[in-house]
Amino acid sequence: LREEIRSALIYPLLLVAVGGGAVAFLLTFVVPRFTQIFKEMGQNLPLPTIILLYISNLLRKYWWILLGLVLLVIFGLRRYLKTEAGRSWWDALVLKIPLFGSLVQKIAVSRFARTLGALLNSGVPILQALTIVKDSIGNEVIAKSTATIREEVKRGKGIAKPLKDSGVFPQLAIHMMTVGEETGRLDELLIKV
Repeated sequence: LREEIRSALIYPLLLVAVGGGAVAFLLTFVVPRFTQIFKEMGQNLPLPTIILLYISNLLRKYWWILLGLVLLVIFGLRRYLKTEAGRSWWDALVLKIPLFGSLVQKIAVSRFARTLGALLNSGVPILQALTIVKDSIGNEVIAKSTATIREEVKRGKGIAKPLKDSGVFPQLAIHMMTVGEETGRLDELLIKV
């Protein structure tokens, strides 16, 4: 699945890179030539043209500062994402991305269901299984909700209601787990999810 997603993203990333390169080329080499023409005409320029000329001038004179800022932001973001708060922020952000967020959610929920179902099928107690599952999900937001679900199950509330209350599990998964809990076949239905 990862390979399919990577191969599907290569074309859009290539388009962004080529488009960004073309815009940078235009701003640094082509627009400055028009600046001279505009000066010779001696007419007042519209505001968007003035802004474009200003950006072009900044890019030509201070490209090294802009490059340094971009590298600094990338470095800082990578370091922040290695922290627990950064990872939670990133995982919450990824879940909100249209289309891609729901794919990430479904992958995490499938890991949750498959792992929990296999553990329960092997005779592992549900509280211990939920602790193990928390570390295998791959999304910090859903992992935190799993910890909350574990506490609710520990209090005797069952698994279906805390799943629904968490707000991160799809309705179909919640419904199947509810049926599995009510029929005593939770492990089978978790694996089907």
